[in-house]
Amino acid sequence: MEYCPGRQPKTKPKALNNYGLIHARGEYVAIYDAEDNPEPDQLKRVLVAFSKTARNVSCIQAKLNYYKQATELIDPLVYHRIFDVVDLSLPFGMPQALPIPLGGTSNHFKKEALIESGAWILYVTEDADLGINAYIKRGYKTASLTAQL
Repeated sequence: MEYCPGRQPKTKPKALNNYGLIHARGEYVAIYDAEDNPEPDQLKRVLVAFSKTARNVSCIQAKLNYYKQATELIDPLVYHRIFDVVDLSLPFGMPQALPIPLGGTSNHFKKEALIESGAWILYVTEDADLGINAYIKRGYKTASLTAQL
C-alpha cells in the first residue's frame, strides 16, 4: 500500500505535491477539503468554464460552501473571512487582471500549469500563494466559476 511519507514537514502542501499531484491522472486537478459541500454539477461546470476561458487561465475557483458545524466561537468568523476574501477578491481581481489569492479548496487546476508554477510551497499552510505564484512566475490567471466567463 502506498502512503504519503511521514518525514517533515507534515503539511497539506507536501501531501498534495509529493503524493496527490504525482499520482493524479488526466488534464485537471481538483482540490476539496473534507468539510466542503460542492454543488453536484461543479466538476461539469468547471470543464465548461475552462473551455470558455483564455489559455492563460490555469485555475478556476468555485464558490466555497461547507457543512462543518461550529464547535468554537471563532469557527464562523474564520469561515466567513475566507468566504469574504474569495467571494470578493475574485470578482474584483478578474476584471483588473490582478493575481488572485486562492481559497485553498474548491480549486480546479490545469495540471500542467500547476506543475509549471511550482505547485504548493511545502511550508505554507494556505493556498493563497498558488494564485499569486502562478501569476508572477508564468502569467497564469484565475477565474471564478461564479463570474461571467
